[in-house]
Amino acid sequence: MTEIKPTTIQPSQTALIEAIPDTIFRCRADGTYLEVKPAKDTHLPLPSNGFLGQKISDFLPQALSERFLQAQAKAIALNEIQTLEYQLPDSLEPDARLRDYEARIVAMGADETLFIVRDITERKRYEAELVRRSRHATLQSEISLSFTQSGSLNSLLQRCCQSLVQHLDAAFARIWLLNANNNCLELKASAGLYTHLNGNHASIPVGQYKIGRIAAKRQPYLTNNVLNDPHVSNPEWARQEGMVAFAGYPLLVEEQLIGVMALFACHPLERSTFNTLESIASQVAIAIKREHAEQATQQLTYALQQAQRIAHIGNWEFEPSSEVITWSEELFHIYGYPVGRVPTLPEVLNAIHPEDRDLWLEAVNQSVQQGIPYSIDHRIYRGDGEMRYINSRGEAQFDPNGNICKLFGTAMDITERKQVEEALRQQFLRQRLVNSILERIRSSLNGEAILKTAVEEVRRFLRTDRTVIYQFNPDWSGRVVVESVGEEWIPIIDLDTQDRCFQQTYVQLYQQGRIGIVEDVCTADLHPCHKELLNSLQVQANLAIPIFQNTSSTKDRTAQTKSNRLWGLLIAHHCRGPREWQATEIHSLQQLSVQLAIAIQQSLLFEQAQSEIAERQQVELALRESEARERARARQLALTLRELQSTQAQLVQTEKMASLGQLVAGVAHEINNPVSFIYGNIAHANDYIDDLLSLIELYQHHYPQPAPAIQQEIEAVDLAFLVEDFPRLLQSMKEGASRIKEIVLSLRNFSRLDEAEMKEADLHSGINSTLMILQHRLKEQTQRPAVNVVREYGNLVPVACYPGQLNQVFMNILTNAIDALEERCQQERNFQPEIRIVTEWASGAAFENAELGDRALIRIVDNGRGIPAQSQKRLFDPFFTTKPVGQGTGLGLSISYQIIVEKHGGQISCNSQVGQGTEFVIEIPTRSVRL
Repeated sequence: MTEIKPTTIQPSQTALIEAIPDTIFRCRADGTYLEVKPAKDTHLPLPSNGFLGQKISDFLPQALSERFLQAQAKAIALNEIQTLEYQLPDSLEPDARLRDYEARIVAMGADETLFIVRDITERKRYEAELVRRSRHATLQSEISLSFTQSGSLNSLLQRCCQSLVQHLDAAFARIWLLNANNNCLELKASAGLYTHLNGNHASIPVGQYKIGRIAAKRQPYLTNNVLNDPHVSNPEWARQEGMVAFAGYPLLVEEQLIGVMALFACHPLERSTFNTLESIASQVAIAIKREHAEQATQQLTYALQQAQRIAHIGNWEFEPSSEVITWSEELFHIYGYPVGRVPTLPEVLNAIHPEDRDLWLEAVNQSVQQGIPYSIDHRIYRGDGEMRYINSRGEAQFDPNGNICKLFGTAMDITERKQVEEALRQQFLRQRLVNSILERIRSSLNGEAILKTAVEEVRRFLRTDRTVIYQFNPDWSGRVVVESVGEEWIPIIDLDTQDRCFQQTYVQLYQQGRIGIVEDVCTADLHPCHKELLNSLQVQANLAIPIFQNTSSTKDRTAQTKSNRLWGLLIAHHCRGPREWQATEIHSLQQLSVQLAIAIQQSLLFEQAQSEIAERQQVELALRESEARERARARQLALTLRELQSTQAQLVQTEKMASLGQLVAGVAHEINNPVSFIYGNIAHANDYIDDLLSLIELYQHHYPQPAPAIQQEIEAVDLAFLVEDFPRLLQSMKEGASRIKEIVLSLRNFSRLDEAEMKEADLHSGINSTLMILQHRLKEQTQRPAVNVVREYGNLVPVACYPGQLNQVFMNILTNAIDALEERCQQERNFQPEIRIVTEWASGAAFENAELGDRALIRIVDNGRGIPAQSQKRLFDPFFTTKPVGQGTGLGLSISYQIIVEKHGGQISCNSQVGQGTEFVIEIPTRSVRL
């Protein structure tokens, strides 16, 4: 055996495999060949470069390789042997012939199988030949039977055609009879594809067309090549109907033309079929001639004698009034009596086999009483003592008063037919016996089930009373392991059936292959103790066949010693009386014992293989469990590391935001003091300036002509402009201080350092503060217009929350929205960016988690380019960002998700479509839950 890697098959298994006369492949589940053991006389077209490492699909047609792979998968899944029959050419040459093969597929674990391939071409041919012979015998019997039945000639011919079509698988069959007046063949019967009796071929002159030429030449015309036959008048019809073969026979009786019988078939006809048709044509011709001969007494006598001689049929008449019996000449030959010496009625009855006599009398009496014909097969003893099979047919003839005036009938010698039928029956039974066991062996490796099937089939085949299989122990004691027994006989499977004299008397004989044949226990030359045992088991006839088991011991790779060990006995018990065992029965049981030995060995090897496979599966299972634990541990470590990295990054980000908040708060505090000082003194400065301006106005009123130096200074400082512009200057300083104060207040609101714990807060104030801080990004830039912010605030009451953390969420979402808008502005020149902020109050009953009560909804919508669907699933994952490398940390939305969901017990979601923008929806319950 060629191998691609070390095999796991044990030495004993290798010996058995080598002993199997089949080609064996070992394959993986994917169809890869691992090992190949060709049969000695294999016809498989094995390639010169070998199978190993190749796949089934590399050598077999696609449809066949798929069938093999499906059967292989089923064998592994169900752990059952799968059987597959197929055909392959016997070589790689173009003119190779197809051969039949049978493959048995045996699972050898979860990933390997054995393919045991057997060449069954001869078996198929033998089975086909057996079927063909049986069909031909049945056909001849039916044809003979048809012409012995009552009815018109045309109906008899029609039944004959129907039988030809049925048993020969013909397309159609026809019979023409010769009309001597016009020398034409007239169609009388047609069956199969065409059943009409009219048309172009209803009347054919002798010598015209193919049928007329057969009649004219009085010679059969046979062909298996209809399409290329020059005598076919309509080749196109033959091609359309698929006609292949034609057989035409002249119906001749003593060289006298009666008619023509012909048939067409869509398949080639064998030589044996032509011979059978020739015989049938002869029978049909004789029958027709006999029917015609009834019209004339002289012709009737001659035709009847010839027909009886050929067909072994004799006729008789019996007149009850005179008890006169009349026999034809052939009937004397059938019964073996001298011609002319008519036997008496008692002699006729005595010649019938005793077992058939009552059946024959019953049939005759029923025919007489009911006035119907009878037909019965029975046995007779000829005058020389030979037993023959007869088909007897009879009918009663009544006078006008209803009294029997005559009995007449026929007797046909059907011994040869019965012998053929019996031989075929025995052959069929033997084949069925062996096939049933082989099928059981192929379909199951359960040794006990195979042995049970064997004893049941053997008892049915032999028609015996008990069949057992007896297994020996090492000390030659033993036990009955399986049994099949009739209801009227005692079971012995649980009885002590030890034969004390067996070891000394019979062991050596059975080891030498001796067959134990006992036809009569009472008269057989047996050891007294063995005879006593058989009598106690009600046995009167006994047949014992040894079962040998192949054993082998392998000393090295080049030498093997094989031996046969007597494993047990296959025993048939006949309890009803003595029995003569037939040679065919003994031969069949010998064949069966060989198959049983193989089945027993296969069962032992299978159990051993199953044990080894189970051990290997346990090891593989333990290894897979260990690998699974290690993989789970690795996944847990990776998850822990990821969580640590995320937590670290979030802590860093949180620390940054806290530092930023402290910085913002400090800057706001430092700015707030001087701004407050400036803002508080502007009102006083305004009062002082008003007083000074009033004083100057009073001086100008009372001293309209000031000194030149004063007038010169008034003109230099442009006193009129100062009086007009200085109040506006103070007003502008006041507005600037107010603006600085608002910015400081927004910074303080955003940082919320004084609000670290959960408290009620105005969400609108947080949103406005965030927008105030982002004002520098919202206003018009060189590369884009100003972002239009639309506030659609609803009626929100203060919500219990962490204000500083919510401001951080607003900052992250608004910053991302501005980034998205700037990206679209760079791609579309006339694009108008817009952010829409919508707030509303929603009832808790509209949500699944209604127990959290009412909630505030904040929707932040931008008209940027949107986010792809595959990215939306990961928006809130740590370190995930849709921005280019270096422009985002991937933590903003992740931290926002934790703040909303984990800190406030709310929800945050994203709705986006590419090209239409993005919407973030934030739900804040009025009763926030810190998780």
